[in-house]
Amino acid sequence: MSKTKKSNRPRRGKSNRRKRTILGMPPLLVIPLVLTGLVFSIYTAGAGYLTEKANSCILNHRLDDASGWLDKLASFPGQKIECALLRARVARKRGDYATMEEQLQLVRELTADMSSSEIQRNVERTKLEQVLMAAQTGDHDYAENFLEPYLISDDLGPYDKREVCESFIFGYIQFQLYDPALLLIDTWIKDFPNDARPYYLRASISRSRFQPREAEKSLHRALELNPQYYKAAYELASVMMELKDTKKALQYLNIAIKDEMLEVDCLIAQSHAYRALGDNEKARELLRQALAKEPGHYSGQNALGQLLVESQQWTEAIELLEPVCAVDKNNTDARYFLAQALRAEKRFEEASEHFEAVEEIKNKLSDANEIIQKIGSGSESIPKRLEVAKLFMDYGSEQESMIWLHSALQLDEDNVETLRLYEDFYTKKYETDGDLSFKEQADNFRRRRLQGTQ
Repeated sequence: MSKTKKSNRPRRGKSNRRKRTILGMPPLLVIPLVLTGLVFSIYTAGAGYLTEKANSCILNHRLDDASGWLDKLASFPGQKIECALLRARVARKRGDYATMEEQLQLVRELTADMSSSEIQRNVERTKLEQVLMAAQTGDHDYAENFLEPYLISDDLGPYDKREVCESFIFGYIQFQLYDPALLLIDTWIKDFPNDARPYYLRASISRSRFQPREAEKSLHRALELNPQYYKAAYELASVMMELKDTKKALQYLNIAIKDEMLEVDCLIAQSHAYRALGDNEKARELLRQALAKEPGHYSGQNALGQLLVESQQWTEAIELLEPVCAVDKNNTDARYFLAQALRAEKRFEEASEHFEAVEEIKNKLSDANEIIQKIGSGSESIPKRLEVAKLFMDYGSEQESMIWLHSALQLDEDNVETLRLYEDFYTKKYETDGDLSFKEQADNFRRRRLQGTQ
């Protein structure tokens, strides 16, 4: 019997070749690559999510929340530059220009060893924040050189372009330049039709122009686009109070109070509404709630102090109103009510001092309004504009004073007296607040003034 010859072919269903994946690579090599890709995707998505949340909060002026998201983003490797840039933006929107510059300097240091293209990109990003600082502080002569290029730039992302619009709008509104502000608002709405923020800003202009019905329409639209835009609800309640629709105002305040950041302000606003409805007891109760949550709140103390004067609770009223008047010596309502309480407590000399101050403030502001009626439009009007600015600085509002100062500066950028007033203003601000950005502004105007006298 002959033996059957063994075949060298492998049996069917088996292979003597190493198994390979569809990528043509051994499984032990593919698994680490897949895991690495997965980790990178999670990292990228996580960092992107945090950046998006921070940008959204910054745009909507939830700056504390934005800082929280940036703290989380900082724990991701490679995000130091993005964090520093966004922290600079947060500081700018808070008006903390010294911190803004510190963060921008950090960006410069972090990019020093990068490629030339990366360095140039971050130079442009730091310059953007500096231009936006100039825009929002009213340095229009400098900032407007960049406005159109920024609006049409393909290098700026959607959040950057919104920031450009808002910073310029804010700067225009500060100095009552409403027409260019409205043009930018229209541009914003056209480019980002689902944004609620430009409608809120349009309402701000309408209120400044004493157009409450127009403001009401814009704020309604803002709330339609973003029902959780609690600041818009708060402002709409204020408009309703202006229109004497107190019950509607209370409805919107009940929406706005859901925002913890607005809770105390809403309680105070509700107290004003109940006072308008004749329910002073409810108004006092709400004010006490507000002051329990935030002791020393300026508006809360002022409102409760005045109510207590009306109910002849002199001692507590004085305790509340004296700090208010110490903070703002030009608050004629608070000083008048305080004078009434002091007189009732037989503190006649102190009462007389406040009554006389109230009369003087009213007379000085009346003088300012008389001058305003006669002011011309040319450079010969600068002395009168500065006179009005001084009167408002000493007896009225800081904002009104700065409007008249800025109008004088626009007519003559080198006028020594205008520069001196600016220098004095920022020097006093620095001495009061200790903010280094005010010192920098004072030094800047001092240099300009001294150059003009050489």
